Amino acid sequence: DYSRLIPEKFQAHVTVLAEDLARTLAAMGRMARDNSSIVRLEWSPESGLQVTVKGEAGESVQMGVPGTCDPPEQAGRIAFNISYLEQYLKGKQGMVKISVYRESGPALLTYHGRGDHVLMPMFVAWDTPSPYPPEPEPEPAAAADTPPSVEPLATEPVDVGETGDAEVVYGDTTTEDIEVDTAPEAAVSEAPSAPADIPVDTAPAKPKRTRKAKAAKAA
Repeated sequence: DYSRLIPEKFQAHVTVLAEDLARTLAAMGRMARDNSSIVRLEWSPESGLQVTVKGEAGESVQMGVPGTCDPPEQAGRIAFNISYLEQYLKGKQGMVKISVYRESGPALLTYHGRGDHVLMPMFVAWDTPSPYPPEPEPEPAAAADTPPSVEPLATEPVDVGETGDAEVVYGDTTTEDIEVDTAPEAAVSEAPSAPADIPVDTAPAKPKRTRKAKAAKAA
């Protein structure tokens, strides 16, 4: 949306005949295209509109175009890409108004009372001071509310003691006693002792008597 680029206010306007400006640009176009296609427009109540093109070697050509300043006492200036300005003027007859806030901002071009074309400037080094009033000083920003200071947390170790209660201190403020859960000591289970040595009877076993042996003894 190009309307967002249009400045809310302007400091200088110049009104010229579209055909006059188009003829001037046509005569200077070749030289301008040899030097980044830059054309400078400067106007004042005394001299009307002056169109300037500089060459690669530093030489310059300047031509005048009748123009009307608004406000009458306010001079102005801006630089454009000559191709874009020629394209806008092509086929137009009658008065064209160029409205500028500063040479570093976009310009609004108005034809037959309809401002519908925004042309961005070319940034150049000017030989004279800016004719525009200085920018107003920005208002100082309101001081931000200072956040309340926060006391640092206690860094010394807390002694839990035998009861499991601890008193925690933050800065110079004492909180209520905080109960600290302490894990119960784990019960140590004694490993079952090894079974006592069981004596083993190593005496030889007595032989069993059979019936045949009993009969022989009886005989």
